[in-house]
Amino acid sequence: MPMKMHVLVIVLMMVSSTGLCDEPKRDDFSIDDHLGPSWYGAYVYGKRYGYALTTGEKTTYDGKPAYKYSMELVMVLTVEGKDHRAQVKLYQTFYASGSMAEKCTTIVMDGERQSYHGVVTGDMMTIKSSIEGVDHTRTVPAPSMTLEDQFAVRRLVLSNPQSGTSVTEEGYDLEDAAESSTVYTMKGRKTLLLDGKETSVFEVEAVTTPRGTQSTKLFDEEGSMLRSTMPFDKMTQTELRRETEETADTLNIDTVFVSKASMLVRPKGEMPPYTAQRLRLRITGMEDRDVLSDNHQHFEKVADKTWLVTLKGDALPADPATLPAKEPGSDEFLKSTERYQSDHPEIVAKAKQIVGGERNPVRVNKAICMWVFDNLKKERIPGFPNAVGTLRKGSGDCGRHTALFVALCRAAGLPARGITGLAYHPKIAGFGAHAWAEVFVGRWVPVDPTFGEPIANSARIKLCGDGALEMQRALDIPEKMTIEVVTVDGERAQ
Repeated sequence: MPMKMHVLVIVLMMVSSTGLCDEPKRDDFSIDDHLGPSWYGAYVYGKRYGYALTTGEKTTYDGKPAYKYSMELVMVLTVEGKDHRAQVKLYQTFYASGSMAEKCTTIVMDGERQSYHGVVTGDMMTIKSSIEGVDHTRTVPAPSMTLEDQFAVRRLVLSNPQSGTSVTEEGYDLEDAAESSTVYTMKGRKTLLLDGKETSVFEVEAVTTPRGTQSTKLFDEEGSMLRSTMPFDKMTQTELRRETEETADTLNIDTVFVSKASMLVRPKGEMPPYTAQRLRLRITGMEDRDVLSDNHQHFEKVADKTWLVTLKGDALPADPATLPAKEPGSDEFLKSTERYQSDHPEIVAKAKQIVGGERNPVRVNKAICMWVFDNLKKERIPGFPNAVGTLRKGSGDCGRHTALFVALCRAAGLPARGITGLAYHPKIAGFGAHAWAEVFVGRWVPVDPTFGEPIANSARIKLCGDGALEMQRALDIPEKMTIEVVTVDGERAQ
């Protein structure tokens, strides 16, 4: 995922609060007393790069009493001398009885629009999405979120709890159609200088899974959030500060973001050329949950957060079975999705143009990989990696190369899936955050359309698949890692 989208998700997590409250209800707690707008400024390095507005209001939905909670975020990111504007709008509506009615998220970045709208009917939710004007619909189990989600941490604060008291919430991500959870833990009281006055505030720590993100929030005695701070990398924190409408609703932006250095890990020892078929590394800083072993990488735990990792090269089979693939479960990787719009007429036509009537999966893979490599300009573009948008633009980063490659493969009948992890490149002399793919040619093999490799080199560490929540967690892993080269092709590294 591009760095700019990584920042966007961090701010969304700071300003959004969802979940199910485990704290007993207070008899004197009234939802109606905690509605209305709240304004926040977004800061990093002490400088302002955006603002947010959150609002709670009474309404009706489907003729029934309801509550609607909305958030709007506007931010400008200056990267490598170029400004990128992002606007986010999200809302969720709950019946007054507590159950969720709908949830919607819309993000516009540099004119690109991505939206998700989920409507609950009974125990199911229908999610309609639109990316670059391409629509997609799916039906999934309804979220477990309820009206209490909006007030879990506020109830915690208003209960005047002891340090260590916590509540657990359940959240929901529309893009992945996946549940998440946040644990809020009371750290205690502290005094903060606000508007020239010493103010007693509550300090609460929030930990969200599966991403494992931590943030610190400060609340006043009425339960209103004053500040939310979250690490961006080892050296930087991004912060939301409660402000007045007059102060917040401006875009006096002077922050400059550069590439996130913590996504680059420079190894100790000499790295091999791409022809090396076996690479053994010592990696520290990875949790058990971050470890994935498969035919191309094997993790052996030697101490807490310390691993010996063997990375193996591969080769494409000489005599693969013809398409379509027949592995059980491979149908999942032939489906059209929001990102991989493989049934879109433009994608279908381009796949047919590239592969014609070829049914050999190895030759199909090579043809599509090299077409994407040769025809896409290598360019950092903020926004939402997806196949149709990438095909139309003719350019993009590794995420866009991968999205187009996977969709073209699926359109041609070749099972394919996206991968997120770290790949070594001599130009940066290190392992950097990267996206590539895997295709099924009798077995799953790695392919890198960005590098033009129908069989990808071994110097890469797979961290996760291509779910939005998974990718965000994976992008936080490198800042905790160290990598040491142990052996290359069985020989000890120098």
